[in-house]
Formats: sequence, C-alpha cells, structure tokens
Amino acid sequence: MEQIKKVKEACLQFACEPYFVFVVDQMDSIKVVVTPLEVIEECYTIGTKSSQEWNILKFEKDIKTSVFEFDWKTRGTI
Repeated sequence: MEQIKKVKEACLQFACEPYFVFVVDQMDSIKVVVTPLEVIEECYTIGTKSSQEWNILKFEKDIKTSVFEFDWKTRGTI
C-alpha cells in the first residue's frame, strides 16, 4: 500500500493522473494494457503481498483502459 501512496503523492506534485502499464510479451506478439490506478483499485484489493494473480481480461473490458498489440513474424535470420 505504501507504493500506491507514493504514486498518488507524485501525481499530485506533477499534476498528472496515475496510470499503470502491463506488458505481456508472448511468442509472436506484445500486448500493452494502460489503465488508470482507479481501475486497479476497483478490480483488485491492493495489499502488502508481493504478488497477485492479475487477470488482464478484467482491464481489457474496462472503458477507461487502453489496449494495443504488436504482432510480428520472423522472416529469417540475420
């Protein structure tokens, strides 16, 4: 919870909104999910555990969240 407090304080100092970015790097694509802190607080209980099970699909369905994906195919070796 201390980290979230620090994020909120920094955003107040810089007059900006707190957003988080999740990057999922898979075999032939990279998915990027950009979501405001308020969505994370609505979807999850933020605790002191070092890890949580993040269900990215919850974010993708939220209208405040932006999702983009890069797909590629390898054409040979360099």
